Amino acid sequence: MMIRYIKGLGIPGSKMAKSRSGLSEFSHAFISIVIPAYNEEKTIEKVIRDALLALKKITTKYEVLVVNDGSSDSTKELLEKISSRNRHVRAISFKENQGVGAALHALYKEAKGEFIFINAADDQVKMKELLVLLPYIADNDIVVGRRMNRADSRFRKLASGLFSLVLRLRFGVPAKDVDSVKVYRASALGKVRPQSRTAFIEAEILIKAAQKKLRIIEVPIKHYSRKHGKAKGLRLKIITLQLKELSKAFFRINWN
Repeated sequence: MMIRYIKGLGIPGSKMAKSRSGLSEFSHAFISIVIPAYNEEKTIEKVIRDALLALKKITTKYEVLVVNDGSSDSTKELLEKISSRNRHVRAISFKENQGVGAALHALYKEAKGEFIFINAADDQVKMKELLVLLPYIADNDIVVGRRMNRADSRFRKLASGLFSLVLRLRFGVPAKDVDSVKVYRASALGKVRPQSRTAFIEAEILIKAAQKKLRIIEVPIKHYSRKHGKAKGLRLKIITLQLKELSKAFFRINWN
């Protein structure tokens, strides 16, 4: 497996990995920013605006694709307004809340870009981090953004860290922040063909990518506290489904 790390991530034997690419290399590439959103009326307009600004600094071919996961607030209406006014913004709405895994599956299926940046709608990772991560995709298939000085609760950080640890020890997944933002080559997603409709989907992708010897790198990014709304990743239903899939995966040998 071809794996490289960024110095300072606390991974034994890691070396400073430098990208030989600049943003200019992507000036003619089609890039998608994909965003799952559930009850994010306070932030959705800002994150889309920031996403468009980041993309405009890189290329002329881009899209922002958002899945509204059955929101009960005005997220759907805001997305309809924004997408009707900007041809670079597309929105898909679920009638009922299906969970982040289903939203991510739809986003990866529908994204048109050669390169796909997945980020949340909570504005905790700024869209401008794409400019930090993208150059590394030139020499890799998946770039994981490791949230440094993560502005979440201790329990959330502990749960995330333990989950990532299990994936490293059992499956050789070379990341300490599995559920963070990422830049994917569309071709890499095509090779792993994710099937999960639960929050386990990001783990599934990285497990399959590691087994297929795809090139994975983890790069430090900044993380900010949530100013609006509530974190949804640690709801009991989401955790239960994720642990159920993890338990099945733990004893699975072949993911092809």
